[in-house]
Amino acid sequence: MLDTKQKIINHAIELYSKHGIHWVGFQQIAEKVGISQPAIYKHFSDKDDLLKNCIEHVFDTDRHYIDEKVSKFKEPSKQLKAYLTANIELSYKRRSHNAIILSMIYFSINSRSILDLYTTTTEQGINRIKSLLQNGKEQKIWKLKDPNLTARNIHNLLVGESIKATLNPAELDIESRIKVLIEATEEWIKA
Repeated sequence: MLDTKQKIINHAIELYSKHGIHWVGFQQIAEKVGISQPAIYKHFSDKDDLLKNCIEHVFDTDRHYIDEKVSKFKEPSKQLKAYLTANIELSYKRRSHNAIILSMIYFSINSRSILDLYTTTTEQGINRIKSLLQNGKEQKIWKLKDPNLTARNIHNLLVGESIKATLNPAELDIESRIKVLIEATEEWIKA
């Protein structure tokens, strides 16, 4: 059984992704959860606090899914492909999550707490890719001149493809988008 705080987060994610954060108030969320609007303030200080909790929930949930996919492999090249593939899969399977992540990018401009979360999660993603690249370099799978720059480039491409998949999923099917991402990654790794 979910506690009230988690119910608020789940319903907020659903409503935010369906209607947009600007168009959803605490009253709508409270009605969906079945509580009074003031009851939300027992768990969240304001809309930024609720959004931050929604973002953290999305990242925790999605990280678990990605970790499961990556852990199936021992070789760094397969782990990297699994990491990229799992991220794109999530863009198609959990569009509401990507809507929340896009909101994080948008709201980070005016909210210090959201900007801090954006900065932290971006660095975590880059470091995750860098770690996979370093493992491959140590095992002499790849010759990388600058793993930091390569990891940042791969991360930025991954974010871009995830945004495109969220905003226009019909542009490319999932297999084609994964192929584009992996081919570009392989070019950077060869360089």
